Amino acid sequence: MTGSEQNNFLCTACNSKLKAEQNYCSHCGQKIGKKKISVLSILTDTFGNYLSFERSGLSTIFHVLKNPSFIVDNYCNGNKGYFASPGKMIIFCVVLMALQITFVNQELLRSNFEVIGLNKEYGFFLVNFIFLVLASQLTFDPLSFKIARHFVSVTYTMTTILIVCLVFDNLCLLLGIELPGILLFIFMELVLLWNSFALTRKKVWWRFTLNFITENVILAIIILILIWLNDANNLS
Repeated sequence: MTGSEQNNFLCTACNSKLKAEQNYCSHCGQKIGKKKISVLSILTDTFGNYLSFERSGLSTIFHVLKNPSFIVDNYCNGNKGYFASPGKMIIFCVVLMALQITFVNQELLRSNFEVIGLNKEYGFFLVNFIFLVLASQLTFDPLSFKIARHFVSVTYTMTTILIVCLVFDNLCLLLGIELPGILLFIFMELVLLWNSFALTRKKVWWRFTLNFITENVILAIIILILIWLNDANNLS
């Protein structure tokens, strides 16, 4: 047996011995390459984790819609690797927004959202994200600083709802259906609702409703304060 043949039975990452029929290293988890790389395989590696159902962005989106508290608790308890992480969901969402702006529609969710010094997709995500995390923190943990949990919850709920809304908006454009200019408002309300589902501990309808209303009130106060500060700054 030649040296190159012997290398085929060793993991290139950890040098563990492998059997010829193995597709993954049982020690480190690396996928075993059995054919040369191609352009198609590069594209498959790039998008496959999101478009395949298991261990993917698509699976994560499905589970966030179905049971957001499970996804948030699962990640916050340190369980990683199966569902997409919050960071991966942000990257995927920003890429989708960039594609939307470049090839489909300059407006995100039928709103001309501009933030000075930032690309539209970054500005849209960052501003809404900050507002939603603040509203979540002040609703569920006003007396304690547990920002990491709210960061995770808002990331999962916001990215998932944004992707769903973008798909819905594009379907409406494709079918020639005119939507009223409230898609951004609907998006924000759905994020707050799913965030309430994710973080409400006692799973009873009136607690969901109370937390959802509280999030809306706090978010409205934050926006009104910012408007007031902006008007005061302009007057001065």
